[in-house]
Amino acid sequence: QAAILTSIALVLPKLEANSHLDRDTSTTAAMKLYNAVGSDNEYNSTTQWLLDRFVSSPMVELRISSYALLAAMLRLKKSSFGLSLLPRPVQQQLVELVADPTKREATLDARLAYFDVVESLHSHLVQAATPSPSTTSWLTTLLNDAQLKKLLQQLEKKLSLGPHGQEAQRWDVATE
Repeated sequence: QAAILTSIALVLPKLEANSHLDRDTSTTAAMKLYNAVGSDNEYNSTTQWLLDRFVSSPMVELRISSYALLAAMLRLKKSSFGLSLLPRPVQQQLVELVADPTKREATLDARLAYFDVVESLHSHLVQAATPSPSTTSWLTTLLNDAQLKKLLQQLEKKLSLGPHGQEAQRWDVATE
């Protein structure tokens, strides 16, 4: 399962970047592939399937591959539209996963994969905080302005800490 999820995560950006297809067609193809994963597993949405089954899995490989697929989906141009169709509890679950201040993976690879999801959602949040007339983010319908700002601050703090999620210790203190 982990290999399949990782393969799909690697294919999504290539599908979107496919130069001989129209931009809208290739993005739609990428979102169709992403959405097919959940429906093939008898879930209404792939995001819900990933959050329910793999993000909290005791197997590190499944968590890493689910993070990779979530991050790949969040980077797609049409992902905001796809996420806006999700039920509010699933949207909230995704935001809580990324905003959880106590979330820290045990292995380096899992931390890097989780950090990738944090970065991807942060870029969505920055776009939501500066909306243009042509884009409406699912985050703006889920959270009010104060909550968006708070979430942005939480994500920026996580980004500043890096994938390890800890402040660096001064070298002179660490050696004493």
